Amino acid sequence: MTTDSSLSLSLMGAIAIRHGGKRQKLHLHGQARNLFTFLAAHVNKGRQRDSILNAIWPGTPRARALSALNTAVWRIKRMLDPYESFSIHVIDSLVRLTVAPPAMVDAIVLENAVAEATAASSSSMQLADPLREELACTVAACRGEFIEGCSDAWILSLREHYGSLYIRALSFLMRDEAARQDFEAALTYGRQILTLDPYREGTQREVMWLYALNGQRAQAIRQFDNLKALLNDELGLEPTSYTSELLKRIVAPEENAHDDASSDAFPFRRATDPPPGSGLANLSFPPSVDAARWPR
Repeated sequence: MTTDSSLSLSLMGAIAIRHGGKRQKLHLHGQARNLFTFLAAHVNKGRQRDSILNAIWPGTPRARALSALNTAVWRIKRMLDPYESFSIHVIDSLVRLTVAPPAMVDAIVLENAVAEATAASSSSMQLADPLREELACTVAACRGEFIEGCSDAWILSLREHYGSLYIRALSFLMRDEAARQDFEAALTYGRQILTLDPYREGTQREVMWLYALNGQRAQAIRQFDNLKALLNDELGLEPTSYTSELLKRIVAPEENAHDDASSDAFPFRRATDPPPGSGLANLSFPPSVDAARWPR
C-alpha cells in the first residue's frame, strides 16, 4: 500500500494520481471515471448526491442513476485501494473523495501558497525565500489548466478560479524577481502571464516597465505596439491612458520626468517614485522595493 509523501493528486493539467512524480494508471472508464473527475474537482468537500446525479447522469431516471452511482463508487473505491491516503466515502446524502496527508493535491497547494503570498505582499513585493521557493515549485508543478480535457459545464467556474490563482502566483513571482532586480527572470514570468491572457493590460504595463528597466527600451515600445494592435483588431479599443502615459515616459524619459507627481496624467506614480527630473536612467529598483512604486 502506498503511503509516502511523494503521493499526489494532480488537477492542474490532466487529472492523475502520481507517485514519485510518475503517473499511475487509473483503471476507470466511462461513468466511473466521470464521477472520479467530478469528486476530484471538489476534493475533500462532500457533494450532495442529487448534484452528482445532475452533473454525471442528467436526464436519467433516478432509480437507474442511483444504481449507476453506487456501481461507480464501488469501482473508484477498488481503484483507490493501493493508496492509503485516498478514500471515497458515502455518508447519508453526501459523497466525498478525501486525500489525506502526507499526500498532496496540487490545486490545494497552489491555493494555499497564493493565500500566503497575498498576506505577505502587503508590506513588500519581495517574498521571503521559503515562500518564494514554495511558490516557484508550485507553479512549476502545474502542467496545464484545471482538469485539462474535461469540457463539462460544471468545470468552467472551477477552471476560471484556479486559472486566476495560477496567474496570481506568476504575478507574485514576477514582482519578487523585479524587487531582486533580476529583470530577465521577472520578464519570463510576465510573458507566461500574457501567453495565458494577453488582454491583461496591467500586466502589459508591468512587462513594458520591466523591459525599460532591463535596458530594452525598443522592446518596451514594441510591447505597446503589439498591445495596441491586439486591442484595435479584436475589440476596437485603444490602450488606456495609464498605458499611453507609461509609453511616453519610456520613449522620452527626460521630457516627461517633470510631470507633476500628483497629476492624474500619470496615475501610477506614488510618493515613493523618484522625484521629477530624475529621468528613466534613475528608475532602476533600489535594493528594497516598495510595492507602491510598481505600475498597475
